Amino acid sequence: MIDRISAKNVASDVATVKKHALAVISIFPDGSLSLSRNPRGKLGVLAILGPGSTSEKHFDTAVLTEIGFRSTTPYCRSSGSNFQRLRKRNGKGRRSRKNAREIPARHPWFSLTAEQYHKVAPLLFSTIQLLVEERIALWETGCGSEKGINIVRESSPKMQRKGQRTFVRHRSIPLAIRVSLPKKETLLVQDVLWAELNLNQWRVGYLREFASWIVKWLRRYEQRGYRRNFRMLKGFQGVRRLLSKSSLPYHLKVEALKYLPGAEKYRFYPELVDLLEWSGNPTRAHALIESAQDPKSRVGEIQIHTVGYRKEILMAQVQKKPRSDDEIPF
Repeated sequence: MIDRISAKNVASDVATVKKHALAVISIFPDGSLSLSRNPRGKLGVLAILGPGSTSEKHFDTAVLTEIGFRSTTPYCRSSGSNFQRLRKRNGKGRRSRKNAREIPARHPWFSLTAEQYHKVAPLLFSTIQLLVEERIALWETGCGSEKGINIVRESSPKMQRKGQRTFVRHRSIPLAIRVSLPKKETLLVQDVLWAELNLNQWRVGYLREFASWIVKWLRRYEQRGYRRNFRMLKGFQGVRRLLSKSSLPYHLKVEALKYLPGAEKYRFYPELVDLLEWSGNPTRAHALIESAQDPKSRVGEIQIHTVGYRKEILMAQVQKKPRSDDEIPF
């Protein structure tokens, strides 16, 4: 890939994001920053431009990284937010891309250096939060910033014995927008993981609730214990289904163990560790969080939670910041 790098391709990538991206942060050679926005941008990314180097070449301006919004994936070809498919005239009702104006893919040749990242991070996170809140403001209809869904849950063992296998629970979920972050930007991923567990109270509340469901499945064994293989118990099988069906990333399932009563002193903590096939050592995500240096000064008040990984992309969702108590809600 390095051999294909050319000044023509680098300049083409820069011109593409300047013309189509929702927002562009520029890092100039003297270290100063600028933010430019394009309200009519057809490419749903926040791009960072600045000096980039390889082992053999240096460019004063290159696409250092991209953050994708909603369905847009960083660096990938895009049809644009205003893309309209045209119907064929063959009477079959199909759609054609013949006259579509597709935005070409960019090249992931460069990355932010540690110095560049620490300089641009506060502006980067504040811009992400701003773009998300502006979009969410278009969705709100005066009923608050939350939507509700009905979740089908498996009933507790006690209710199952009474014949109730499942129940439906209504849950409020904050409105959020998906963002896509390149895994190659380790410092960015590190700060996102830290912000999720230290700033996002909705995510922390969800982990507490998740831990309480584990406790409910195992409560019947706390007093009388068990004699058979733990894996053969109905309570254990319920916990196993709960973990397997959960969309939580692996490191958050491990994190949920901290919210068990007594945490590591919880009676069935060793069995749960065995169920998760966790060695007890920090996961890769936890290792990144622990090695973060002063992330609070960079992430601001961003409300973000991770969803999972897809190839070389970290999928996350950004919510609207919670309203302060003294703010008038109208």
